[in-house]
Amino acid sequence: DLSAATNVNLAAGSGAINTNGNNGVVKLNGGAVNGGQVVNITAGTGDVYLGAMGQGTALTSLTVTSAGSTYLSGAITTTGLINLGLDGPNVLLNDVNLATTNSAVSLAAVTGNAHALSIAAGTGTVTLAGITNVGSLGVGGGQIDFNGAVTAISGITATGTNNAAMTVAGGSTLTSTGGSITLASQNSLTVNAAIDNNAGPVTLTANTDALAEDQDLNIGAAVKGTSVTFAVGGGASSNI
Repeated sequence: DLSAATNVNLAAGSGAINTNGNNGVVKLNGGAVNGGQVVNITAGTGDVYLGAMGQGTALTSLTVTSAGSTYLSGAITTTGLINLGLDGPNVLLNDVNLATTNSAVSLAAVTGNAHALSIAAGTGTVTLAGITNVGSLGVGGGQIDFNGAVTAISGITATGTNNAAMTVAGGSTLTSTGGSITLASQNSLTVNAAIDNNAGPVTLTANTDALAEDQDLNIGAAVKGTSVTFAVGGGASSNI
């Protein structure tokens, strides 16, 4: 096992942590972790605990590979990609914000425990598997792909940038029991799974930058809310 009970400042070079051989637990939640380094954690079937990372000096990137659970209890900031739970689930122990500088964010399944999850990827691609019982979900990125169902207590918001598309894949139902569900894409927005908000409005918008391109709002499943708004931002070739 590896456990850091106090602050960790990463020295120059790659921050590789490997307990794969004995499936050891990795705990980096005892203090802040800082340093402009590539951090790769490989834990076999061991659990991984992460607290605040990159809040003083952003990490270069963060990748966690473990068939165990990855427990998140603090904000994580990188200049490069964030890949969490490549083999196992992620579990929120607190409200969590993940931020990159225009780089990709990929999450395996997330158990929210009623905590809020916020992702700010700039122009980076965001890829999400299933997310259950999150307090709220806020996503900002370039291309945004919902590849699993999301259930939230107080709303789901996704805002696309960089003239990139947004997709809700088949089977990836988005459900909230409060707040609003708002999806806004600068390019096309394709919804192939049901969206259901029984206590608030649903707003789906494609082509928010109003460019005169063929950037459509494609609805291929039921959409329910206290009110439902479909819109395209403009452009002669954009359709619903």
